[in-house]
Amino acid sequence: MSNISIDVPNLGESIGEAVVAKWLAKDGELVHKGDTILELESDKANVEIHAPETGILRVKAAAGNTVKIGNQVGEIQATSETSGTSEVLPPSPETVVKEKKMFLTDSEWVEETSPLEQAMARTLLKSRQKTVPATTYTDIDMSKIIAIRVQHKEDFKERFGVKLGYMSFFCAAVTSALREFPIMNARIHDNQIIFNKNVHLGIAVSREKGLVVPVLRNVNRMGHAEIEKKIDQMTEKASQGTFDVADLRGGTFTITNGGIFGSLFSTPLLNSPQVGILGMHRIDYRPVALKDENGVMRIEIRPMMYLALTYDHRFVEGKFAVQFLGRVKASLEQQDEKIIFQSTIE
Repeated sequence: MSNISIDVPNLGESIGEAVVAKWLAKDGELVHKGDTILELESDKANVEIHAPETGILRVKAAAGNTVKIGNQVGEIQATSETSGTSEVLPPSPETVVKEKKMFLTDSEWVEETSPLEQAMARTLLKSRQKTVPATTYTDIDMSKIIAIRVQHKEDFKERFGVKLGYMSFFCAAVTSALREFPIMNARIHDNQIIFNKNVHLGIAVSREKGLVVPVLRNVNRMGHAEIEKKIDQMTEKASQGTFDVADLRGGTFTITNGGIFGSLFSTPLLNSPQVGILGMHRIDYRPVALKDENGVMRIEIRPMMYLALTYDHRFVEGKFAVQFLGRVKASLEQQDEKIIFQSTIE
C-alpha cells in the first residue's frame, strides 16, 4: 500500500494557516486508524487530526511550525496490524524540535512570540489591508432590559433551565435589524457579495489564548432560551478547547462584548469576510437629559451602554450602517417582555 498524506484541512472562512501545536504520537510510532495524532491551532480554534489509516507515523512538520491550509504535515506508512507491536522507529530527517526562547537582563526580558500569536497577527493585518473599515457609535438606555431581567429571571430559569442573560436580547435585536438591512448580513467572496437568507451570528468568546468566534446558526429561528443555552455551550467549549471546525464556519455577522472585561468604549475589528461587527461595552450609570410629552426637560440617572458598529465601507454605505445601528438601539430600548418566552424571536 502507498503512503497516506496527512494534510491541513479547511479550518473555516478567512483561516489560511495554522500552527502545529502538539503531536500526540511520536515520529516512527505505530498508530491506528481513528487515533488522535495531532493538534492544530489557528487564531480561532484548536483542531484535532485523526490517523486516516493504520500504519507508521512520519512527521513532516514539527511542533511550533506554521503551516498553510492543504500543506502536508505528516504521512502514514501503511502496514499490517498483525504484528501487534507498537515499535517506535528512528525519527525521520524532517523532525525538528523548536523551543520558545527567553532572554533575561537585570530589569527586563524578551520573549519570543508564539507561532499562534504570529498567526493571529497576520490574520488581523490581512483583514485590515483588504477591507475599508469604518465605525459608527451610539449609546443605549438599558433600563428596559434590566427591568425585564429582574422581573422574569426566576420564571425564565424555572421554565427553560437556563439563565436569562443580556446576549439573547442583543442577538434578537441584531437579527431583526439584519432582516431589515440584508447588506449587513452578507459576506464577501472575491469581488462578489453573497447575501444570506438566514442569520448566523458569530459570538466572540474569551479563552486563555485569546478570543474565538463560534457561530450560532439560524438565530432567526431561535427563541431567547435556545440562544442562551447555545451560548452556555459555547462558553463551556471555549474553556475546554473542544471547538470543532464546523463550529467556526459560516458566520454572517459578529457580536463581541468588551464589557465583560470592563471596556467602556472601543472599535471592534471586522471578522472578514463578514461586512459588519457589533461591539458591546460595560453598563455605566450616567446622567441623561430626558424630555417628557410636554417638552419639559429633566435629568435622570440611567444605565447606559455604548455600542460600536464597524462595517466594510467598500460595500456598506454609511447611511445604512447608521440606520442599522439605530434599528438595533430602538429594538433594545423598546423591548417587548413577552418575546423572551416565545419559541422564536421573529
